Amino acid sequence: RAHYYRGIALSREMNHDGAVQEFRTAAAERFTFRHFLLLSHARVYQAALAGALADRAGAARQKGGLHAALADYNEVIDISTSGAANLDPKFVQAVVYERDITHLEIQQRNR
Repeated sequence: RAHYYRGIALSREMNHDGAVQEFRTAAAERFTFRHFLLLSHARVYQAALAGALADRAGAARQKGGLHAALADYNEVIDISTSGAANLDPKFVQAVVYERDITHLEIQQRNR
């Protein structure tokens, strides 16, 4: 659980890369120690990872890293569609919208 809490702290500090790394580690540990952690913990870890990915995508997009942002948005959508986390439908809808806008920005750059 320490990685999960470190991820929260890093997210609050706007350290998106660090938060994503900590949430990924927390999720991986859940699978390693699946006999000791509840399934609900895994869903919480995946939801936190989705939030951190969306934050990192937004930051990357603002800096012009459109391809990195698109990859992170797609990963959030994958988490949502896999059922690994119970994400708010409005959050997912916003991520899909941001992903689509990012995709259009990439297409405009390539013209």
